[in-house]
Amino acid sequence: MRFLLTPALLVLLFSTIVHAENKNTDRSLIKPVEEVVVSGRRPGPPLWQIKNGENTLWIFAVVDTMPRSLEWDSSGIDHVLSNAQQYFPPIERRLSASILNPIKAIGMLRRFNKLKKIPDGRTIKDYLSAQEYDKFSRLKAQYVPNNKKIEKLAPVFAADELFKGAKKEYGLVDAHKISKAIYKLAKRNKLEITKIKVREKIEPKPLFAAIENLSETDHSTCLSLVMETLDDEISSLIDYSLLWADGDPQALIDNSIPRLQDSSCADFFLNSEQAQRIIHQSEESWLNETQKALEKNGSSFAVLGLHDVIESNGLLSRLAARGYKIVGPVRSTDLNTSYSY
Repeated sequence: MRFLLTPALLVLLFSTIVHAENKNTDRSLIKPVEEVVVSGRRPGPPLWQIKNGENTLWIFAVVDTMPRSLEWDSSGIDHVLSNAQQYFPPIERRLSASILNPIKAIGMLRRFNKLKKIPDGRTIKDYLSAQEYDKFSRLKAQYVPNNKKIEKLAPVFAADELFKGAKKEYGLVDAHKISKAIYKLAKRNKLEITKIKVREKIEPKPLFAAIENLSETDHSTCLSLVMETLDDEISSLIDYSLLWADGDPQALIDNSIPRLQDSSCADFFLNSEQAQRIIHQSEESWLNETQKALEKNGSSFAVLGLHDVIESNGLLSRLAARGYKIVGPVRSTDLNTSYSY
């Protein structure tokens, strides 16, 4: 689940990058990293359908992350979207914190910078076993070799640096660019665009308190999970994104979706009552609005994360449980001007 912290100050606080280097790492143990380059144009991802008699809600399911160079044939999807009446962009969830007083903002920045650092002169090494620290040193040299301060960052923030460094090295990008392209196409075709947005204001102090209350176990667990992801799941993620772009629906279903840990181990911060309430509200709004679309439109189009489409408790299954029929998935290469709606 994605949340965006606003205003820009908090975004800055949580995305601050510090650069570092460990001179004690044996460079011969470092696995070379090259950006993943995907050559050729792939057939294109599949589409799912929810049917209400003759009315159809088309679901385009996107993977979270993919190689920057990945290209696929979008002609089938363009055709479906051009014949739709309504478009549902990805759900947007936002936690916003108002910091209007500049003096308070400066104080918060100082407090946050202090929270990012391990206190009492300790380092990452004090949080990890010898084996885990060796792994950390290897990944650090591999993905953020010029980072001199990462050893002194609290593990949840060190994990974030490793994760962002790995994505950059492999040339991986989020799916936002696809959503933006579809949004532009929907506007060009003058579709009714229904955005599902749920926003709540939060006080910065409880957010900082959540970080302060993290135990050493929380910190080390977060970093260990991210390191495990970088060692075991990056290649699976790339392979799965290629399956997605190849449009073979059965292959997507038969292979489990790689579970990348969020770069900031957000589970430690987002399992709050407020965060869960936002998730519930946004999902219920999406279900209610798409149900209305199924009642009134011959064709509608929505973008969802692949998890929400494939998993048994996802939004696709929950919408179908309201009495509608799931059809497909359909290969996008089979969608052309002769396709019968």
